[in-house]
Amino acid sequence: LLTQVAGRSGRGENPGEVVIQTCLPDSPVLEAAARQDFDSFADLELEERRAAGFPPFGRLVVFRWRGERESSVERAAREGVQSLMRTAVSASVLGPAPAPLAQLRGKFRWQALMVGTTPQETRGAARKVIPELRNLAARLDVEMAAVVDPQMTM
Repeated sequence: LLTQVAGRSGRGENPGEVVIQTCLPDSPVLEAAARQDFDSFADLELEERRAAGFPPFGRLVVFRWRGERESSVERAAREGVQSLMRTAVSASVLGPAPAPLAQLRGKFRWQALMVGTTPQETRGAARKVIPELRNLAARLDVEMAAVVDPQMTM
């Protein structure tokens, strides 16, 4: 995205200038973007994904809880993660934690991330536990959703 935005700066023969505000000015990702070096960026990104077990080297499921009462949302998320950890013994579960946008449209939001090594393992564990998570959430007047291999976790 950075290289696409930078490529749109300037008009015709008039050169443009791109300013990126960051806390990580020495980031290899930013350096690759500044050089318009997609191959280096892709190599770096793929290595980070391999180390973390993220797609395409592993599988993710993000579980999201949302509702009007923050305490109920937090409880549903915490109890839901306990169920996830009992069910998905060979996968890692990160969270729960407030979502990056912790409150949206008047509803509080929490989430957790399950990281598995194979699609079958990850989907199987998710299918097995989703009914229990939805029942728990419904008893607390909270909505629960799961997304396999999400493109973003906002």
